Amino acid sequence: MEARIGKARAAHLQLKNIWNTKQLSTNTKIRIFNTNVKTVLLYGAETWTTTKVITQKIEVFINNCLRKVLRIRWTDTISKNLLWGTTNQIPAEEEVRKTYWKWIGHTLREAPKCVTGQAPT
Repeated sequence: MEARIGKARAAHLQLKNIWNTKQLSTNTKIRIFNTNVKTVLLYGAETWTTTKVITQKIEVFINNCLRKVLRIRWTDTISKNLLWGTTNQIPAEEEVRKTYWKWIGHTLREAPKCVTGQAPT
């Protein structure tokens, strides 16, 4: 998990110029965040055993990144629900759960003789 967060942090830092520019709209920055940072963070999440600690680490990282994208200082208080509502994000636990069930659906549709189709049964 720490490796995933580290890779996502590196992806976020590489896009620092985009987060600081005033030429792009907030909506565009959020879309860039979702496609370039969040995908790195949640890669392979469908196979994780998610615990409260892992979910909390993911949410803290996402919240910190979103605050940087929106230029919200650490001294400014904002609830995570308001932050997620502003950026059209869903909770990390729900997002991981959705990818997990999507993956389960794919594996159950596999041919019965396929190894991945046999694994869940």
